[in-house]
Amino acid sequence: MSDWPPLDRTLDPGAFYSLYRGALAAESVQRRLGRCYTVLLAGRLGLRPDEIVHCHEGWIDWGRGELRVPALDPCACPTCWASARARQATGDERPLETVLRTEQWSPHAEAGARTVAFGWSERITAVLATFFDYVDHLDGDVTTVRELVTETAAAAEGIDPDGLTPQVLRATGGRFLAEAGFDATSVRNMLGLDEREPAEAFVRYAGQRTSAAVYSAFDRGAVGPEVPPAEPARTFPIVCDPAPFSREPFDAADYGPDARFERAKNEAGRRVRNPRPDHVPDGFDYDPDEHETAEQADPEGGQYSRSAGADAKDMAALRDWVRRKDASLRPESESADGDEPVAPTVDGDWSGAADPGEGPPAEPTPLDTAADGASAESAARAPAGGVGAGEDARSAEPTTVEEAVTQPLVARVGTHFVTPGVAEGHPVEGQVVLGQNELLLVSPATGGDLTGDGVAFDLLSLDSVVDVIPDVDEATDVPFDSALGVVVRRGDDHEVAVVELDPGRKWDFWLALFRNALHVSRMSVTHPARVGGRVTDESATPGMLYLDRDRVRFTPLGSDATILSVDLDDVLHVERTKQSVDGERRPALAVQQFVDGEAVTSLVGSDSTRTLALFERFVRRDYQDRLDEARALAIPDREKEVLVALYSIGEGVDLSAAFAREEEVLRSQLASLDEKGLVTGTDPDDTGLTATGRLVVGDRLEAVND
Repeated sequence: MSDWPPLDRTLDPGAFYSLYRGALAAESVQRRLGRCYTVLLAGRLGLRPDEIVHCHEGWIDWGRGELRVPALDPCACPTCWASARARQATGDERPLETVLRTEQWSPHAEAGARTVAFGWSERITAVLATFFDYVDHLDGDVTTVRELVTETAAAAEGIDPDGLTPQVLRATGGRFLAEAGFDATSVRNMLGLDEREPAEAFVRYAGQRTSAAVYSAFDRGAVGPEVPPAEPARTFPIVCDPAPFSREPFDAADYGPDARFERAKNEAGRRVRNPRPDHVPDGFDYDPDEHETAEQADPEGGQYSRSAGADAKDMAALRDWVRRKDASLRPESESADGDEPVAPTVDGDWSGAADPGEGPPAEPTPLDTAADGASAESAARAPAGGVGAGEDARSAEPTTVEEAVTQPLVARVGTHFVTPGVAEGHPVEGQVVLGQNELLLVSPATGGDLTGDGVAFDLLSLDSVVDVIPDVDEATDVPFDSALGVVVRRGDDHEVAVVELDPGRKWDFWLALFRNALHVSRMSVTHPARVGGRVTDESATPGMLYLDRDRVRFTPLGSDATILSVDLDDVLHVERTKQSVDGERRPALAVQQFVDGEAVTSLVGSDSTRTLALFERFVRRDYQDRLDEARALAIPDREKEVLVALYSIGEGVDLSAAFAREEEVLRSQLASLDEKGLVTGTDPDDTGLTATGRLVVGDRLEAVND
């Protein structure tokens, strides 16, 4: 146990609860998710930092609810090259490339290849599913894990950030398993330990507390054995109770067995290669395609060829133990303070590398060029019966879904669709597959083979997408009640593929398409270009665009600092304009929002008119609906004057000083505006404009002034 921290430094359930709340304190959704992912994988599943870094969706068996750490998972990231060099330094005389191909990535311990069950916990399932909906791996190395643990501890009440390390957190996972009642052999297998001694120490430590609990149950606690300081009730609310916390980017209650089985069905037959980016040092000839394939687990026994791993009966026992736990075990003193359920950011059916837009993604895949160098016009259409003769988006005729679509997949949905390339544009039943660079529509639904009799498909390059229409079902000639339209450019023509999707999934798919088409796009940003009526002297700054569900953010090239952040609900006005960039006037979009009591206008430009048009569609998503609702309101001229006064003087100023009006009349007008959702209160010296109120003023200001 010499390499392990003293077990009295591990976290009891109350402290672990506090740590999880600290994870949720991060400002950005991506950081919150990364913290939760790290805390639960280390502190409850017992994964090593290097395993957390290299984990990806190819390790996940959704149907069985198991995470399978492989004996060998091909990887050539910088960390793995460094590990290969370290092996040489300790006596491995083989060439460096040979060491890399045969050893990287592999667990640091011989027993590290193992199966770890997670499906017994809705929250762990939710964290894994949502994390892999956004990104395909944790960007960074073990230092990144250490930073996530330290900053989470710093944000948690009652936890010393200097005393909590990834090793202490992993030891907390071992303690958790021991307190759940597993013997030393089982704990050893689940943690992937080569030696038995550490596991025995966990069990002895947990046994002291178990003995004390027995004495206490019979009112004989005073004569029981001495134990470490008593902890809160021996319960595990984070992993056993799916009740939601505020700021969680998912609702754990939505990730039970049914959600896992559905995801397993959607992911059936898909093999995911290690997504960490290859890094080949100068002077080495390395081809990732020649790297040995990952050693796979036995799906029945859950064991790997190079290690016995965790016994399947241990996994079943863990699931059974948790099922016996009462969901009401959350301590009342540790409740979520009345937090209301938070809708999941991404539906549980989705998978893939979409980033929430809270900073640079793990390893972005810029989409300014088509996959494998194909042009925007090279997306092929396949007539009924198979692949067409034309050049396709991958520059070769694909024979399987995996060949056609760049991995990892973002979505795979069984549905109906209409596209010119299948069944002469008639509605068909089939499958829609969204990858990193392509959208594949195939009929009938297939397990992956695109060469079968009667199989027809249409493969659209995302670089050819010029518009995504969420309300295409309102068109009279669309045969579906709820559908999404994808407009693509083929040569000089525009064609529309229409996909039937229920309303909730439609918006998820809409967002996923925009993320893959726009996320991490290079733009030029002038912010602020205008504050109120004053034009600033700010110049255009090159930056990168990141998309969230309800927000866009821009960062300077090579930095995570924020140049501009736009919440879609706060957009007051959008119009096309020009932007000065290096002495040239280029197309741009003027986006106005209300900031600190003033209307602030920013200019966002791009060298690509297509990128700019898609960006305009995205920021106008809710703007037009809100504008139509605002224009439908009946607002008398006297109330319009009140709105303009609030717009002019800002919040925190006594409104009665803006113009002569009896206080009783002013309060009556504020009450009327408050009922319409245009002001924040009825007190003249403590009110302001709502987002809708600001939109009304922005739209009607000229008419009000007249």
